[in-house]
Amino acid sequence: MVRLYAGPVPAGEEGRVDRSGERARARGRPELWLPVLVVVVNVMAGVVSGWLFWRAGLEAGILAHSFAHVTAAVIWTVVSV
Repeated sequence: MVRLYAGPVPAGEEGRVDRSGERARARGRPELWLPVLVVVVNVMAGVVSGWLFWRAGLEAGILAHSFAHVTAAVIWTVVSV
């Protein structure tokens, strides 16, 4: 299993259960919104890249795909700071 949160669990928080998902986050399990967000964003980027490939050729599709990766990396860097 891939852990998204590698930090220690705060003292007193080991077995706490609440409805906000803190126990899942403390154990390193992602909430449901994360995989849904990843799938939705990948579908949108794939549709744009595919449409560009269909209309403008392979180079446009490759550039759009690369631009999507660069944009995601920049956003991830800004958000994780």
